[in-house]
Amino acid sequence: MTQVGIVTTDWSGAAPAGSVTKTHFTRSDFGTIDPTDAENAAGSLNNFYNDIMAVFPLSASYAIRQVVNVINGADEATLADVSGASPFGSHPGTGSDDYVVGSGIRLAFKTSTIVRSRHVKGAMYLVPTSRDAREADGHTTDTALSLLATKGAALIASFVYHALVLVVYSRPKPSGATNGEACPVTAVVPRLLPANLHKREY
Repeated sequence: MTQVGIVTTDWSGAAPAGSVTKTHFTRSDFGTIDPTDAENAAGSLNNFYNDIMAVFPLSASYAIRQVVNVINGADEATLADVSGASPFGSHPGTGSDDYVVGSGIRLAFKTSTIVRSRHVKGAMYLVPTSRDAREADGHTTDTALSLLATKGAALIASFVYHALVLVVYSRPKPSGATNGEACPVTAVVPRLLPANLHKREY
């Protein structure tokens, strides 16, 4: 049985009401996720967001939940809630507060895993993003693309450093099946075209 941890990030302010991002991980030895793992996973994600806050408007804030939900990767059954040592607090964006509601940047989470004859891939949505991260035609700026690519690679490396693995979780199908799978992320790729959505959750 592979345990999968879920780090939840809450967004507020300029973000659509109730927006959350759920980021999945496992231990590299597929063992039991403990409070240290929860702290390290949440800390890695906190550092990632902190490093890219220039793409977010001043009125958008994020806060990573201290409690990490742990599930059975095979059937998605809840196993435990594991708490890190301390909360990381709320952090505002640092970009211009000029933005388009519900429009931002999509980060593609690439994997090399095939599940049920399909190539597994995931995404993280950064919404809304500041005008500073946009060209006049609406495309993402080269500066933002470079920043996100660099910090995306650093996010993967930070999980590895802590003996954890950033994953895309392929949920069991059909409902009630036991064929869920945690798929290691091999690259984080920011997309040039803008992403539009009402909520970040995927």
